[in-house]
Amino acid sequence: MMLKPKFALAMSLALLLTQAVARAELFKWVDEKGVTHYGDRIPPEYSKQGNSQLNKRGITVRKVDPALTAEERRARQEEELRLKDALKQAEAQQREDLALINTYSTEQEIDLARDRRVAQIDQIVSQAQTQSLELDKRVASVTDALKRVKAPNAKAVQEQELAALDKRQGAMRAAIAKLRADRQDVIAHFEQDKLRFREIKANGVTSTRLAAVARRSGEDRVSELALNLTDPIVSACVNEWRETVSNLVGAPYAVGARLIGRSNREEVVVEGRARSNVGQSQVRRWTCPLTADRAIDKKETDVRKALASLGAQY
Repeated sequence: MMLKPKFALAMSLALLLTQAVARAELFKWVDEKGVTHYGDRIPPEYSKQGNSQLNKRGITVRKVDPALTAEERRARQEEELRLKDALKQAEAQQREDLALINTYSTEQEIDLARDRRVAQIDQIVSQAQTQSLELDKRVASVTDALKRVKAPNAKAVQEQELAALDKRQGAMRAAIAKLRADRQDVIAHFEQDKLRFREIKANGVTSTRLAAVARRSGEDRVSELALNLTDPIVSACVNEWRETVSNLVGAPYAVGARLIGRSNREEVVVEGRARSNVGQSQVRRWTCPLTADRAIDKKETDVRKALASLGAQY
């Protein structure tokens, strides 16, 4: 008598289960054609394709997933890193949210903080514009004097002074442009804070966590590296700022330095000291933006010096 296929499969499974009772081991695996097999041991050629171990009642007690390919392992590692990074960003956003609601109790307080910050910048811009006008007058005076000078040596001195004034004026104008750009950034930043504050008040700190991760994903990544004080770029940065320290006894020097890296730029930040002629130690922080080949960007550094001369520590 011929057995029906389903009945035959059930009988075979029952027989295998009976034979495996003593060992309580029965394995199930699928071959390359998709056919399911049962047995008390797995053929070596199928050992990496995934399998299940059944108890004497035919219930799966252990399952082994198929071995991953190199590409699958790489994809899994990338996904784990992405999730880890997303969690870090979400946690950072949560800390910022808590700081925001602990700093302000109403949107009006955010507006007042914005207005104070903008007023500080406006005051510095006003000072910069005054200095720029004074430089214009000095340039005009030196230019007029240069026309009347006949002696070569005196003319060379006047030309040198004029070049220095032009450099200072260019840096001052660039500093004013940066201050105006910063003013717009400050307004935009506080507007974002106000919108976020509104979201938190409506939904709570953690309810919009994933949205916060998505929103922050395009921000600059900041890295920081301590620099050896003997690194030539540290001394080069100190030398760029030497002229801004007055009444010195000896040369200014560094006591600490860091390389700050962002997605599109790098800069050296030097914690400096300078001793005055009355014996007092002056504490300074000097910042030197870098070019693509990690040299001091003199033009951008001059802008930083111009801002520092205005007390632009907003």
